[in-house]
Amino acid sequence: MTKELRNALLFYIGLPVLIGFVLGSNQTGFGTQLPWTASVVYWVTATLMAWIVFHIGTLIASPLLRPWESPLLAKLALGLLIASIPSRLMLNAYAQHFYGAVTDGAIRSLPAATLTLEFALSYARTWAGPYALWLSANLFFDRVVGFNRYRMAAKFASRDIGTVPTLAENAETSAFPMTGTPDFSAIAVSPLLSVLPPALGFGILALRSEDHYLRIYTDRGDTLILYRLTSAIQELQSIGFKGVRVHRSFWVAIDAVVSGHVEGRQHRVRLSNGLEVPVSQTYRQTARMAGLPV
Repeated sequence: MTKELRNALLFYIGLPVLIGFVLGSNQTGFGTQLPWTASVVYWVTATLMAWIVFHIGTLIASPLLRPWESPLLAKLALGLLIASIPSRLMLNAYAQHFYGAVTDGAIRSLPAATLTLEFALSYARTWAGPYALWLSANLFFDRVVGFNRYRMAAKFASRDIGTVPTLAENAETSAFPMTGTPDFSAIAVSPLLSVLPPALGFGILALRSEDHYLRIYTDRGDTLILYRLTSAIQELQSIGFKGVRVHRSFWVAIDAVVSGHVEGRQHRVRLSNGLEVPVSQTYRQTARMAGLPV
């Protein structure tokens, strides 16, 4: 079983089953109207269904917020807001059928959703728990486990590549070698490069600031570390890497850029790994002077 598959099973099945079991065991909410066993079965299945809807809602929210380079928390919150509408209807219908099958009775339907203060307060009370669980679970899996699904370049996640080459072999055989003439003695003691997983090599394509973290993209994948973007840029430039800052959150290696285009009012460059990086108005002139097609 690969690491990606294991993380997916833990997040999409293991975690909601655990949450559902805890809620069912405590006969939370609707569970008070059910026997203990039925409460556990209901909450486990309901949590699994809701978790998938939350995921779909966040997948919808992510591209909607992409033009603003929104943080992960914003995507998760908007995704859950979008998902809360179908989730509410789905879980109410499921509760009706489940209660009828277990007790031969009927439960009261949810009132219609109306934009009133009373409904807003009811929504806040009902969804405070799901928001806390969804946000904290995703942040833990994203920051600690390294299971990224809603970031712009999640599909370029790190992968095993077999035997790890030596430092010199990394520089010579990299599918996208470092530009300029880096000082290899400096690389050996570089705080930034010393924390890179060896399998990623040193063919750095781009850096991206994510809150207090830094995502490093190489020609073999990416990783997330605790580091400041400005410090990383200064360090790479001192070693001999040739690149330019194109956005408050992005630095790119000059030779990694393969094309440029305009999407709406947003200038972007595409890198050799397929990653599209925004070029802000503030840094556009600097990028042009560096030879980027913007």
